[in-house]
Amino acid sequence: MPSTDLKFSSLRTVNFKAQSDVASFNGDVLIVPLFQDHAKKPVLKLLNGEAFTHPVVADLIADHSFKAEAGAECLVRVYNHDSLNVKYVALVGLGAEPKQDGEVSKNTPSRLASAIVSVAEKTQAKHVGLVVPTGVAQEHVANLMLSVHDALYKDERFRLPSKKPENNKPPGGPLATVSLFEIDAAIAKALPETQRSVEHIVSGVNFAKDLVGAPSNSKTPLAIAQAAKELAASLNLECNVLG
Repeated sequence: MPSTDLKFSSLRTVNFKAQSDVASFNGDVLIVPLFQDHAKKPVLKLLNGEAFTHPVVADLIADHSFKAEAGAECLVRVYNHDSLNVKYVALVGLGAEPKQDGEVSKNTPSRLASAIVSVAEKTQAKHVGLVVPTGVAQEHVANLMLSVHDALYKDERFRLPSKKPENNKPPGGPLATVSLFEIDAAIAKALPETQRSVEHIVSGVNFAKDLVGAPSNSKTPLAIAQAAKELAASLNLECNVLG
């Protein structure tokens, strides 16, 4: 970001990667999203086709404690499960199941992103795994990435630290990696390029947010013009300021 008197927030680095086997995932949390109709089933089918039957999770679904309403979360501590090397499993509700197989609601990426950031913050997780719902296309994955970055943005440039340490923690805690399971091979192959494109978009969006959120006495016309020049220079672009 430009080095003028204006302060700009830095872009959080979150690496998205595709993984093929849940059993080999050595992260902190595995997020399993469920539609309401799916929540009636007492067993979760993971990527390798094997049933995940941890007693606590199975009971939560079987006795309808977890109803998978949109935005609902249920975090379960996992102890010594043979097929999972994670500390937690998080059930996330996506609401009513789509009417057509393979259909994904336009709200699904943002709901999944909110769950990723929320669960990572609650558990202080660095590495989060997500079992991706059936029907997710490349644009949904891009929207998921954008929504994660949007949820991680917090403008603290002009605020004094809170006396309560928990209020000074960043959104999403130490979140660094999101592993995506059950995504299409073509989407997985394009994931690095998708991430690069998303980071360019997020950088511009955060730049605009920082300008809007800055106090008026710091974003004078001269300061904004200088910021624009430096931003253009960093991208090898020409910038002419009129006036």
